Amino acid sequence: MESIHKLITLIGLDNNMGVLPIEKIPSQDEVSGYDLVKLEAQAAQLSDEDSDLLATGEMAEVNALVGTLGLEELDRFLNDAFDGHLTDLYFTPATGG
Repeated sequence: MESIHKLITLIGLDNNMGVLPIEKIPSQDEVSGYDLVKLEAQAAQLSDEDSDLLATGEMAEVNALVGTLGLEELDRFLNDAFDGHLTDLYFTPATGG
């Protein structure tokens, strides 16, 4: 799941969020509702520029890329990982200050 982890890491860096190491990210059995093998294959096909845009771009740019490349499921997954029911599976808990 290296390509998915790369996207998650870009999101984390852009939002000052800690990311779990690749060894600790969930397997397919731990993530219901998404085909991680399919999403990994899609993520692996992205150029570095498209990966950066998908993970950190402005909404209009992201939506255009998603529509052009047919990445709706990958985009939903990343949104759930960033700010949804999957967040705790990919990002480290924030430490209070």
